[in-house]
Amino acid sequence: MEKIYYNLQDPPTWKPSPEDLPADSGAVLLMRHSIRPPMIAGQFGTQIKLTPTGLTRAAELGEAWGNRILQVSSSSSLRCMTTGDQIIRGAGLKMTTFHNPALGEPGAFIDNSQKAITTMKQQGPMELVNALLQEISIPGHLSVEEGTRIMLESFLSDNPPKGKIRVEITHDTILACMLYHLQGVSSLTEKDWPRMLEGILLWKEGQTIFWKWRGQPGNKALIP
Repeated sequence: MEKIYYNLQDPPTWKPSPEDLPADSGAVLLMRHSIRPPMIAGQFGTQIKLTPTGLTRAAELGEAWGNRILQVSSSSSLRCMTTGDQIIRGAGLKMTTFHNPALGEPGAFIDNSQKAITTMKQQGPMELVNALLQEISIPGHLSVEEGTRIMLESFLSDNPPKGKIRVEITHDTILACMLYHLQGVSSLTEKDWPRMLEGILLWKEGQTIFWKWRGQPGNKALIP
């Protein structure tokens, strides 16, 4: 099970740091939850816990950002909420993890949870995301364009203050749909798949969204 791409537990090759923030504003760190136990193909669930290593790594991320963290939000899934709580604990902050419905299901990319789960079991995560990126209509899902719009509206109506971040914790398929749609990528391989606790920094300048993913910058004009 460990060899399945969505079960990989290696640390991300690039970790966003305060030095990656834009010069004149803060940013949103949209990321996958921390490390959970390996799952067999077709296994899904919202009450799966983090591993001890997952708890530690999430707390370490929080410690690295400290009081630069303004807010932490996540999907309602236990592993996402726990990741948020551990980040807050590591940062030494007195706050709670908020629930952002757009980050889970139903949410920005899913409008019918049961249909979405059935499709996921039939196709698998990678095949599902590739189909959505290729603008193929999938039962239970919104288009990647609509989903990305909903996601951005949920957490990036404005930038955090200079030097600060808002942390948003979601799942691999949702993160992959949004970030690769922004990049204009239509077909993923295993090396492209977001690892656990891997994230993208996002911010706006006027009607353009900017990002850093795996250390590489990018930008895309937003449709008004």
